[in-house]
Amino acid sequence: MRYNSLAFSLTYIKYKEHSIISKLFTREMGVQSFIVNGVRKKNSKKNLNFFKPLQLLNICGVYSNKNGLQRLEDISYYNNHFLKNKSMYNRFVEMFISDVLAKTLKENQQEVDIFNYILKIKKDLDGILTPNYSINFLINLSSFFGFLPSNDNDSGIYFDLDKGVFVDEESSTTINGNLSSSLKELILNPNASISYTVRNELLHLMIKYFKCQNHEIKNLNSHLIFESLRV
Repeated sequence: MRYNSLAFSLTYIKYKEHSIISKLFTREMGVQSFIVNGVRKKNSKKNLNFFKPLQLLNICGVYSNKNGLQRLEDISYYNNHFLKNKSMYNRFVEMFISDVLAKTLKENQQEVDIFNYILKIKKDLDGILTPNYSINFLINLSSFFGFLPSNDNDSGIYFDLDKGVFVDEESSTTINGNLSSSLKELILNPNASISYTVRNELLHLMIKYFKCQNHEIKNLNSHLIFESLRV
């Protein structure tokens, strides 16, 4: 089946001498893995810049449920949206988001709401990002999977990783009071002033929270975590 779609580039790996296997998040078909032949040749019509993290694209793909790797017939930048000159911080945040999406979204499963969310924040990623951006992204992403941390219990001191709520008493599934307080503050105010050390702890906490909710973010590159917080 041939289809046209907007798509975000997530990740790619080198394949053989001149090719790559690219994972794209498409609006029409969800996450798809494509083999792109010859793209690493100097005279290739397809450019590796197409496959940089969160590059917004127009694609023409051919889907077959018999194949694990799909065929990419055509690719172009959406509305000439080529990579702009961005700060290294913005680039690390884009890499982080791309990596998280590649590890949490299932292939062949349409996720239009999440796609539209990424389309919306794409404008943010071209501008000045707040220090809490990566943590806020994970909090927002959790809402699409149905386990947004709940702040309904105003008196709750400890955040329960299994229940996804703040509770009054400690248990084996709760986190300490200071970190719980910082998480609650961030939920109430995404721009809350939080130190780098606490941001780092909160980001690792959210990754652990995803795992507790059966959405494990496996093998996330550690340097992406640190650099996506460093402002």
